[in-house]
Amino acid sequence: MLGYLCPLLAPTICLTRKNRQMGMGMSDSLPFTPTVIDGGVSIVRLHGEACYDCGAVAKNLRTAGAVVLRGSTRVWQIVTCGCRRRAGAA
Repeated sequence: MLGYLCPLLAPTICLTRKNRQMGMGMSDSLPFTPTVIDGGVSIVRLHGEACYDCGAVAKNLRTAGAVVLRGSTRVWQIVTCGCRRRAGAA
């Protein structure tokens, strides 16, 4: 009997309790890879309390990705005020 918790013939298909196909079990996208940076970055920027590019704290900040310091395994979620995007457009 093929069911919710029984082994399936096609291991990548997920089934609901009603035995309806919901889609593929794994995504085709690449795994998340943070940017590796060298040291010398302010801890405030790494903690996401200031813009990673310019250091602004009084502007609206939004998620910009993640970084890892070279030689470390700690992933830091960083934020930006959008200054780098505007500088590149000028």
